[in-house]
Amino acid sequence: SVRSHKFFTTWPDFRRMKSIAALLGALILTGQSAAGILPLPPKKPKNIILMIGDGTGLVHLYAAYVAKGGKLDIYAFAKHIGMSITASANDFVTDSAAGATALSIGSKTNNGMIGVLPDSSKRETIAETAAKKGLSTGAVVTCELPHATPAAFYAHQPSRKMYAEFVMDMTEYTAASILGGGGLPYFDTNALKRAGYSVSVGTEAMSKNTGKRQICFIDTLKEPLPVAQRGPTLDRGSVHAIPHLSK
Repeated sequence: SVRSHKFFTTWPDFRRMKSIAALLGALILTGQSAAGILPLPPKKPKNIILMIGDGTGLVHLYAAYVAKGGKLDIYAFAKHIGMSITASANDFVTDSAAGATALSIGSKTNNGMIGVLPDSSKRETIAETAAKKGLSTGAVVTCELPHATPAAFYAHQPSRKMYAEFVMDMTEYTAASILGGGGLPYFDTNALKRAGYSVSVGTEAMSKNTGKRQICFIDTLKEPLPVAQRGPTLDRGSVHAIPHLSK
């Protein structure tokens, strides 16, 4: 560009550059204001929120971008955008189980498998790794909690149909600070309480749940919420969970 060309053509001549370099070297060697001269290392993120749109790909994001007139919040808020290949290990078309497992453990697995490699061996999930480092973790979803996508972060089973085993994994798993979603009939609330969970049902009761470890059911049904209710429910669940996890 013209501005770039101008920048380079007005740079000090070589003799001045040598004197500037010598001065800079002296400042660094003597430790004077070195922090003001050298770039500081980037800050590490304190909190991480992983948002998963089930079945969402680049074409869906771009369609929304076009429909919104070239404006989409994800592009406005995200400083960096990357890609993750979530294809399953045994099929060209992935399913929720393999796709979510690719995100949770960082490795491909077969369609239908949850938190395990294709040979059914367990692999530590990102939630488990975070918990080992003393971080609090949780999940808020608009589907049932034992569904393939949320289960992939807190369970390890060879089939996505093993809801009873997912519930056992989620009930006995001690690292999750908060779980919010549907699927109450799959759980034994007494077992949850014995495991240390404070249980609430409904969004109003959720807002009053102050337990150290919480499981907040959005309703009493097995099925996911109707589409029209998912956005507002996810909003309320996230607003409740984030301050709790920040503690």
